[in-house]
Amino acid sequence: MKKKMLPRLNRYSWRRSLNNAREQLKQKKGHNDLQLDSIGDGHVWFLVRKKGSFGITQEFRIKYDTQYRTFEYFEKK
Repeated sequence: MKKKMLPRLNRYSWRRSLNNAREQLKQKKGHNDLQLDSIGDGHVWFLVRKKGSFGITQEFRIKYDTQYRTFEYFEKK
């Protein structure tokens, strides 16, 4: 997380929320190669690399809304 700053008031609750989201994605969806991509206002982007069939690596982004605790999936372009 180079040059990315979390909001100062609830920095620790943000970190706890991010760790919970990361663990939830790892356990339920099996996304092991998961990186924090960027932090926005009220949401966080994760970059996921998943190996598919025939050795093809698939990349996509997941938007995690910290207020509603929901995930949205987007293809990386």
